[in-house]
Amino acid sequence: MRLTTLTSKESTLVFRALLTAFAFPGRVSQLPRELVARMPALCLPMLALTDIETTMCAPDQPELQAEIATITGARTVASREAQFVMHDAMPTDETTLNLHRGTTYQPELGCRLVLAWTVTTVPASPDSTQLRLSGPGVVSGTTLTVNSASAAFLAARSVANSRPPMGIDCWLVSATGEVIGLPRTTHIAAMDFAGSVPGKN
Repeated sequence: MRLTTLTSKESTLVFRALLTAFAFPGRVSQLPRELVARMPALCLPMLALTDIETTMCAPDQPELQAEIATITGARTVASREAQFVMHDAMPTDETTLNLHRGTTYQPELGCRLVLAWTVTTVPASPDSTQLRLSGPGVVSGTTLTVNSASAAFLAARSVANSRPPMGIDCWLVSATGEVIGLPRTTHIAAMDFAGSVPGKN
């Protein structure tokens, strides 16, 4: 599948899906299915949100990075400097902690991270961990089930977001276009098997 320029209407539909995912962190949103049928879902946020005035990086996929940059006009830079970063695997702790977090006076400069994701609704294996989400927009009782690699990334993300308003924002995107938004204001805590957060009643 080749990437193509999104029309104004298509960009708006992608943007709305991403915005809805951020408005209700942890809730699954859906990218336009007709676009997912034509192009890799992971690339759609980058095609809709980047332009000549933004910087981007896709270190795992240099060919897609070059294609996105050609289509959108976005400038490619190192991930630690980029406003938008795309990964097709969970980034390492070092990579996550080196992403730009903005500043106290310009928190909007913090990185927007787009990650490949397999949506899981229940613990699927001994490698799975269930997490509870809280914060603005999170519906009470919202949980997220992840594997060990994802749990390690989310732990690093918590460190990166430990000095608000600075931090990084994240979208998790499945191959079928399902999206989970994790803005920097969303807090994540591990749960025990009884469904409670360890250390809390």
